[in-house]
Amino acid sequence: MKRPSITLKLTILNTLFMSIMVIFILTVILSISETVIIQNSEATLHEIVYDNVEQIRYDKGAWKFDDLEFEEDGVRSAVFDSEMNMIIGMPSMEFLLQYPFQDGLMQEIYIGADIYILYDRMVPHSDLWVRGIMILYDVTREIRMLIMFTILLLPIFVVISTLGCYLIAKRSLSPINQIVDTAKAINKGTDLTQRINLYKGGQELYELANTFDNMFDRLEESFELEKQFVSDVSHEIRTPITVILAQCDFAKGSDIEDKDEALEVITRQATKMRRLVSELLTLSRMDRGIDKANLQLGSLSEILKEICEDQQFIIPEGVQLVSFIEDDIMIDFDEIMINRLVVNLMSNAVKYSHSKGYVEVRLQRENSSVVLSVSDNGIGIKQDDIEKIWRRFYQVETARSNKESMGLGLSMVAEIAKLHNAKVEVQSQLGVGSRFKIIFLKNNS
Repeated sequence: MKRPSITLKLTILNTLFMSIMVIFILTVILSISETVIIQNSEATLHEIVYDNVEQIRYDKGAWKFDDLEFEEDGVRSAVFDSEMNMIIGMPSMEFLLQYPFQDGLMQEIYIGADIYILYDRMVPHSDLWVRGIMILYDVTREIRMLIMFTILLLPIFVVISTLGCYLIAKRSLSPINQIVDTAKAINKGTDLTQRINLYKGGQELYELANTFDNMFDRLEESFELEKQFVSDVSHEIRTPITVILAQCDFAKGSDIEDKDEALEVITRQATKMRRLVSELLTLSRMDRGIDKANLQLGSLSEILKEICEDQQFIIPEGVQLVSFIEDDIMIDFDEIMINRLVVNLMSNAVKYSHSKGYVEVRLQRENSSVVLSVSDNGIGIKQDDIEKIWRRFYQVETARSNKESMGLGLSMVAEIAKLHNAKVEVQSQLGVGSRFKIIFLKNNS
């Protein structure tokens, strides 16, 4: 069974809420309307009767009724004697004389669906009475009309409200459908370049769509890197395997000297493959968080001095290695990983230096950071290639590539720097040389 959409749920919820609210308001209005109308009517009746009593005066032995109002604002009034005989007023009107006079007291009398309100006042210093009467059959009829009018309009109001809520909800939630459709299209097909590209909608939906687009960007980049990685690994392994198989064929039926030469080639290629697998395994363990940096406070200055001394014995003849290492620089670091990082950078500098090249290792404090740099005066790197050199197996160009290089050294440098919360920067100029900088924050642990 298909689940109802959010738009439908919101529409139903709004319809129920509006219906309950209208019924509640109508109930309250009807419950208080009669009371309010009666109170207002009694106030009007009291005022008119009181004014009429004030207008009656005794002058020259007779009662004067010149300024009395016998019908005003729905109030009918008349003057009676103590025997309930009408002295002046509207004889055609029914004043409910079966109800005795009660001075200053409001009397509410219900006859059928109508309400009669009586109010009596005795004229001071006399036996005259002024009775006022107001009939509320008009008011009750208006209440009934209000009920009928509301009953007729309620369905129309609910329908309009429901339609308006549906259109607003559909328009507001349409970006979600766009997000879902794009995600489904990416999931079904092989085109990872599709994006939501939401240009309209609420801030929350825009941020959601933008987050999905950024996620899709990362997924696309990851898949592309994975495809490139598989291709590069296949290429790196295929070459030594091809060489080994060729040497095996060559060694068959060859003399001892040729066999020894073939075995040397096979050993060299097998060693290269072992080193490739070892470095791939190390990078994989770093990626999965298995190889974590064992950070301990120590002297980075002493470690670099030892590395530079060791490298002096294996550096190619003609390449000059110099170091400028500031003393007593203490940070938290993993000695084995830092050794691998520095050796990789130095090996990289030596490989791409000239026959009479120059490699410089420098360690110094800069503001609140510690900066380790390895520089060379080699062939340099194009600016367009600097962002790519951290990719695994990436070789900048044929002129720069080296048959002993597998393109994993700088990838490992970047991973080790990340494990030390350090930044990596590269400054390079084609034909002039390169400088790799590892910037350790003061509190890098």
